[in-house]
Amino acid sequence: MRRISCIVLSAILFGLVACNGDSVISGNAVVIPIDYDNYEKVSMDKVFSRIEVVSLEGNEDSYLMGYDKIVMKDGRYYIKDQNCVFVFDSLGNYKYNTKSRQGRGHNEYLSVNDFYVSDDSIVYIMDYDGRVRGLDPKLKMVKTFKVKLKKVYYYEEIQMISDDLLLLSTDNSRSDTIIWNYYSISKNDIVGTSRVTKMRKDGIVYEMSSYYRNDSQLLYRPRDDGYRILGLDSETQEVYEAYIFDVGKDCFDPSELDEDEVIARYLKNNPDKYVYLMFMSFNNNYLISTLGHLPVHGFLGTDMRLSFYSLKDGHQRLFDYFFEGNKYIRTMDIVDDRCIQTFVNDYDDLNNLYDEKLLDEKSKQVLKGVNDETNALIIKYYFRTDI
Repeated sequence: MRRISCIVLSAILFGLVACNGDSVISGNAVVIPIDYDNYEKVSMDKVFSRIEVVSLEGNEDSYLMGYDKIVMKDGRYYIKDQNCVFVFDSLGNYKYNTKSRQGRGHNEYLSVNDFYVSDDSIVYIMDYDGRVRGLDPKLKMVKTFKVKLKKVYYYEEIQMISDDLLLLSTDNSRSDTIIWNYYSISKNDIVGTSRVTKMRKDGIVYEMSSYYRNDSQLLYRPRDDGYRILGLDSETQEVYEAYIFDVGKDCFDPSELDEDEVIARYLKNNPDKYVYLMFMSFNNNYLISTLGHLPVHGFLGTDMRLSFYSLKDGHQRLFDYFFEGNKYIRTMDIVDDRCIQTFVNDYDDLNNLYDEKLLDEKSKQVLKGVNDETNALIIKYYFRTDI
């Protein structure tokens, strides 16, 4: 694997400007080279072995406006939408929702800022004030505790590190830092803290984005730096650079920003210069990314790529975002090591989201029945073993 260019390297080896000693460990990140103009134009069947479509049952208790987060666990879909968690089985049959738990009373919540499903199928719902409710698979309350708001105003995201350890995060902290608090359920206390200063010397300002994890790594992708994926070490509570996308010297360099210039304004004025990490998914096999120019005039009208980076052998393949026949993948939520999925409740462009020859007969019948009364669809894309 070639080394990252001197121009990009000078921008990413940095010290963070905080008197409290916040830092990011540099120098050990895996560099993923991106030759943006060297990509493959292929059909969907060169990347996926089959496509499955699941229709989610719709009734007065289960209709979805969209989704904020979707988790597949033990044959069930858990979907956060409208400040509520909805549960469907693997066939799309509606099971439960948490609406009856919303309120100010005992064992009720005001908001679902985030949720997580543990290996024993406990649904942990995190309220904005640090209260966490643990619900069983039928959404009966079985656990409740409150995480102290240590140096934060509220919590935004939650992850489960182990059977006992929760990770809660925020970027609206009292200091100019992003903070992750590690909470032990058994000790009922915060047992560690990770932090990173928002403002870096090269002008980049980190903002909270999303977690991605596999069996051995917990990653965090800052929203405003498309090239870098940070890792969180739950044992040492250190933040480190895990992966860096080397997009080459002709693309956006953080040092080009004026002192008071924000990235969004710079990119709007220079729409052809920046390769941006739009989305990312992460499992035990692949780090999957959508790369492209920031969509100033609309997402689908931009020049974009799909990056499949193998965690096993370090091999990367870059595909055109639009497969042959104008097919594409709208979102990339990881289901497991075999497949990714797309949530669909806008059917105007549905035909472009799948290749019919990859569908089984049941999925074909589901698609034939789609109409304005359909609640939502989940399209699951199963990887070929040779991508």
